[in-house]
Amino acid sequence: MLVVRSKRRGVGARTRDAEQKRPPPPKPPKIARARKKTNPSLPLHLGNLLAASAAASLHASAAPSPPLSRKGSWLDVRVHAAAGSSPGGGEAAGPPPTAAALASLAPVLAVVGVASLGAFAFGYHLAVVNGPLDAMAASLGFAGDSAKQGLVVSTLLAGAAAGSLAGSAAADALGRRGGLVATAAPLALGAAACATAAGLPSLLLGRALAGLGIGLASALVPLYISEVAPARVRGALGSVNQLVICVGILGALLANVALPATAWRSMFGVAAVPAVLLAAGMALAPESPRWLASRGEAGAADAAARTLWGPAGPAELAAAAAAPKAGAAPPARLSAKELASSRGVLTGCALFALQQFAGINAIVYFSSSVFAKAGITNGAAASAAVGAVNVAGSALAAALMDKAGRLTLLTASFGGMAAAMLVRERERRKRGRVVG
Repeated sequence: MLVVRSKRRGVGARTRDAEQKRPPPPKPPKIARARKKTNPSLPLHLGNLLAASAAASLHASAAPSPPLSRKGSWLDVRVHAAAGSSPGGGEAAGPPPTAAALASLAPVLAVVGVASLGAFAFGYHLAVVNGPLDAMAASLGFAGDSAKQGLVVSTLLAGAAAGSLAGSAAADALGRRGGLVATAAPLALGAAACATAAGLPSLLLGRALAGLGIGLASALVPLYISEVAPARVRGALGSVNQLVICVGILGALLANVALPATAWRSMFGVAAVPAVLLAAGMALAPESPRWLASRGEAGAADAAARTLWGPAGPAELAAAAAAPKAGAAPPARLSAKELASSRGVLTGCALFALQQFAGINAIVYFSSSVFAKAGITNGAAASAAVGAVNVAGSALAAALMDKAGRLTLLTASFGGMAAAMLVRERERRKRGRVVG
């Protein structure tokens, strides 16, 4: 009897041990939350606007600059959040593309080049006013009024902030291609209004229209590029937007060198050219396959993917659409409170906004008097040289982004700016006068 009981206890113990060794049931998949659509350029434009206003106040207390001098400026490098990654996340850096691979990318590169005209117009409008600002003021009757000159600069930035707010809605309502065609309208009209301005009010109207256009472009250009680029080169093509903005800045500074300051109307008139080319090119370009697929237009999406990515385009589009759905529940939307408390969102907005207060803006928007006080006789050529360094730095950052890492490049660039400003302050104190 004791043996029987012992055996029964052994069986029960073995049963309990087996139950304890069973793996726990799998946890239900977490619901991925989709972030609300926001334009990362908005804090950039708002920070830029505040920095321009501060620079205008400092400029108003400075000594008047020499009249009608041909001097330009340099604009700081801006890093768009969409520059290095796709809406679904960045891709790992792959091997350099071969000649055959580049040839297969010809349709994509063509439409990216057309869309980048919006980025070029962005940079050109930002920088074109800095060289002939004194000449414009003398011609339109507000010479010596630093507040009004600052208003000419900041009106563009206010329009850009408004345009960036409307960018996401325009992209969804009109499509990526339709939104870019619409963006060309305020860019061209703003350039024409500035070129034909008879007084300060009409000049400000033109600057506001151009600002609206560059705000829309800051949202739509990187979005279109990221959606028409195949996954294997999306990270590389994402940096094109920032690079072309810097090329546009350099183009405006070179116009300041090539043309006298009194030819400021011609400088603004040239700004209409990329806008017209943008509208004409995008009217012929294919729509974003991903946007078409999101609207349920499967046939049109496949046709656009085939045009851009070749015969395998529809399969790649289908794979990209199926990837987020594998084993995941429908995404939930973040509330405004959750979005505002997100560490990533706050960090990105802080980077965009605070870089505008890095000390460069006083030089950016009023470089004529700044270079004059520094003893540089040809401010336009000096500004063009700095603009060329700006382009080179952007190209270098694009090349090193995946190898060195974003954080390393940001730390090095901000550290370099801080060191340069410390050296500048040391020289100012040594000379006993303001040099910048």
